[in-house]
Amino acid sequence: VPVGVGQSMLIMGKGGTQKTRMALDMLLAHKGSDRYKFVYACDRNDLAEVRKTLDEAELAEQSVVVCSSGSAQSKGSRYTALLTALAIAEGVRDDGGEAVVVLDDMASAVHFWEQICETENSYNDEDMNELLEVDGMLIARFDALQRQFFSNILQRSAKMNGNMGGGSLTLFCVLQGEPMREDKMDLGVKILKQQNLAPEMREKLLLALANQVKEKDPSNGEEASAGGSFVSTRTVEEFKSISDGHILMSESNLGRGDDTYDIVPSLSTTRLGVGRVAAPIMMDLCSNLQLMLQQSMDAQAFGNQQEESTNSQSAKSGLVLKLLRQKARNPVALEQ
Repeated sequence: VPVGVGQSMLIMGKGGTQKTRMALDMLLAHKGSDRYKFVYACDRNDLAEVRKTLDEAELAEQSVVVCSSGSAQSKGSRYTALLTALAIAEGVRDDGGEAVVVLDDMASAVHFWEQICETENSYNDEDMNELLEVDGMLIARFDALQRQFFSNILQRSAKMNGNMGGGSLTLFCVLQGEPMREDKMDLGVKILKQQNLAPEMREKLLLALANQVKEKDPSNGEEASAGGSFVSTRTVEEFKSISDGHILMSESNLGRGDDTYDIVPSLSTTRLGVGRVAAPIMMDLCSNLQLMLQQSMDAQAFGNQQEESTNSQSAKSGLVLKLLRQKARNPVALEQ
């Protein structure tokens, strides 16, 4: 998934799927380069690893780390740490430099917004549900205010023109949460409407669906206990609609160690277009590879494994994955 200068990009996934490791590897990929200035906002628990990575990449002299403590500081103080990192990067951008910002993680902004909503009592339910036109869409006042709040963070990324100094701010936001993959409610309605199902089978399917939803409820799992950094699916979708692209880390990374990590190609994309953000040498390769790998994954999941075409596609994609695989902490330069 190519990322362009001045773009905002989400890195999202469940806890333990190597989101922070991927963000740090992006810094390592610039080892020896003096083109960019880096600003990294993190929790105190990750501070040692961030500093170690910057030292390994020989980027410490051109980097700033803004640290907050999730256990010792208020939600407002942690949100202020994100704004501090952005303000430093904006100074670099406005002076004509090129800044790269990593906000790890965005849960502090989400939780601060939720705290504002809890304390704000000047609007009643009728006022908050009033429809407003935002970016050509009619949405409820509450959703409009939330969108504006999150936009104040993500839309600071930019590539300035020559008359404004030519600087840039590229933004990576780490989110512990998952996008919407399928509508469970719609699936339940379809089960209820299916006339050919026996009552016992219908009840069995609905029970299995209910258990699946319960298992994915963050209040029942370790996501909610992971420092309170879990972000709801609805909020993840809101961030997706504002950002310029997103990368979803695969659940296969859970418990696998941190030597390698995978992403979900079908749910990882750039909205600016590959032709606008990819290096010329990668322009044709990116889209074709993403399509081929996703088709192979679908064929393995839903295709007939006895068919020669399925086996051939799986073998080809397997070879391509081996060629593309990189070790964590040792990213391969684009030229290589």
